[in-house]
Amino acid sequence: MRTSDTGRAEVGGRQGVPGMAQVFASGGEVGQLMSTMDWSGTLLGPLRSWCVELRMAVSACLEPRFPMQVLWGPDLVILHNDALIPHVGKKHPECVGRPFREVFPEVMHRVGPLLGQVMSGGGATWEQDRRLLLDRHGYLEECFFSFSYSPIRRIPTAEVLGVLTTAYETTRNVVGVRRLSCLREIAGATVQAQTSGEVFRNAADALGRCSAEVPYCMVLLRRPDAARLTVRPVATAGLATVPDAVSRPASIVHGAGGAPPCDQRPGFLI
Repeated sequence: MRTSDTGRAEVGGRQGVPGMAQVFASGGEVGQLMSTMDWSGTLLGPLRSWCVELRMAVSACLEPRFPMQVLWGPDLVILHNDALIPHVGKKHPECVGRPFREVFPEVMHRVGPLLGQVMSGGGATWEQDRRLLLDRHGYLEECFFSFSYSPIRRIPTAEVLGVLTTAYETTRNVVGVRRLSCLREIAGATVQAQTSGEVFRNAADALGRCSAEVPYCMVLLRRPDAARLTVRPVATAGLATVPDAVSRPASIVHGAGGAPPCDQRPGFLI
């Protein structure tokens, strides 16, 4: 028995081939979404026209609790499971049924060649802790993923029809290790320092080697001997020159507006 694509998914299927109701049944939120979509308006066409391989791939993708995604056809149309929703952020649910290049143009220069390798018959790929700048919350966000792209093949010709993605976000682990490394750099650089000036310079040098975490820094030292409390720069990192306002200590008065902004990026002013 079949029904229209805009209503309930078809119930039956050929022997050994899952009907669409079976395909979507264990798909959670995304499965429910897919079962009510009008697929005739997408590149995949109406549900009744979906081939065996597509049905099997979607069924295998939806049920697991591990983040998975099917990218189907030459346009790499997106179909993913519930576990992948955090990876795509605000792009869900509009991304379902749309070409990958339209949804993730910001990463095509990084993952496009990998997808092309799979689609051209070059075999599966594997990336560990791959850095990507994803626009998933309205801004470009530094993210890290370990993922694999595997071919989905036609039976029995082995023609590549799409890509199965299994992915795991490792951002927290990578950034955590990176920040611990930064702290070790600072500790190692300052532990043998003999004077406060040496501490400041060595600490700034250490932060300069950790630009991924601290793009720039400036250490400002208070001058209590002046008529008015002022500060002067004693060490910097990530700054080609000291801003003019900072180079004139008298212009920076403690408690009267603070130090001038050095950059729009996050950094340290100590």
